[in-house]
Amino acid sequence: MNTKQTLESFTTWLTRLGYADRTISSYRKLLHGFFRYVQDQEVTQSEINAFNNYLHHKKYSTSHIYNHINAIKKYSEFLEHTTYDKLLVGDVPITKGLVMERVIFSQLEIQQLFDVIEDTPKGYFDSAMLSLYYGCGLRSSEGIRLLPKELDYHKGLIYVKPSKNYHSRYVPMSSKVISDLQRYESYARLLLNPESRYFLVSTRKEYTNGEYLNKRLKQLIHKVPSLCQNK
Repeated sequence: MNTKQTLESFTTWLTRLGYADRTISSYRKLLHGFFRYVQDQEVTQSEINAFNNYLHHKKYSTSHIYNHINAIKKYSEFLEHTTYDKLLVGDVPITKGLVMERVIFSQLEIQQLFDVIEDTPKGYFDSAMLSLYYGCGLRSSEGIRLLPKELDYHKGLIYVKPSKNYHSRYVPMSSKVISDLQRYESYARLLLNPESRYFLVSTRKEYTNGEYLNKRLKQLIHKVPSLCQNK
């Protein structure tokens, strides 16, 4: 299998269908990751299932696994329209799990995490992340779906939208939380991804996810020796 030619043909097909450049780029990257996994082996349903099991074994977030499988499904659709082949003959089961690992810290430990945050745009992101999840007690998906307009700095409240299992509510913000969030929103957020409509942004996507939040948190933990021993 010539990966480069395959990806180019797949890209051309998506372009003709009118997909946005960012969507095409995302599909290419995800599909390239799958091709690296199968290497030169023939792509079959069994290989797709094995890749799915690999992603689960690596404990990737549910959304991350969904994105990979959706890219493979789109590739299968591409093959059906161009070569009349079909990769997928059944569903690929995805186990739903937590989007973000729940790690409990004491107030002292949280302060230690704030102390090692760097004075950079991503550092301001880290401050906002800690403030939302540990300062306001938001759930993982609530922080990920949060929009800038849902923060009222004047009243010191965050409006949390209703979800499948929870009602909408207002969450109070302390003066420190307000300061951290305002600093991030007015400076870092615009540098990291000015086109995103979400509050916590990703540099590559419109919104962040649990996998990235876990990664940022673990990087902070590794900077605090005492936390590395206990978490």
